[in-house]
Amino acid sequence: CTKTSRTDLISKARRNAFDRAAKIDLGRAVRSSSWGSFQIMGFNIKGIIKDIFGGDYKKFLNEFDNNQEELTIKMVCHYLAKNPKNILDHIRNKNWKRVAKIYNGREGYSKAFVRHLAKAKKAGIGYA
Repeated sequence: CTKTSRTDLISKARRNAFDRAAKIDLGRAVRSSSWGSFQIMGFNIKGIIKDIFGGDYKKFLNEFDNNQEELTIKMVCHYLAKNPKNILDHIRNKNWKRVAKIYNGREGYSKAFVRHLAKAKKAGIGYA
């Protein structure tokens, strides 16, 4: 008998909620969810769905299910290529606090993220 972790239960509950929403309106369900290891918001990937999948959300979901890692990188690159609020300049200047505010939004910005970067910098990790 295998034990189901809390994370597995949460993940399953979120997937069930997404599936219910997708039956009502697939496009809105995708645009209101976050995707991949970088948790890119669906409203930020609308363009890539149009460019790569011809706006077909079912094709996007199929590709995401079958090739999540590669598609996640494409989504991040597509997002950064739009250079919202000059995020690329902030990345070049290693202004991670500003990058976090742009990427996560003012409401989603976390002081914990800045503390994480400060610890990394103190530990001598080069990106911070």
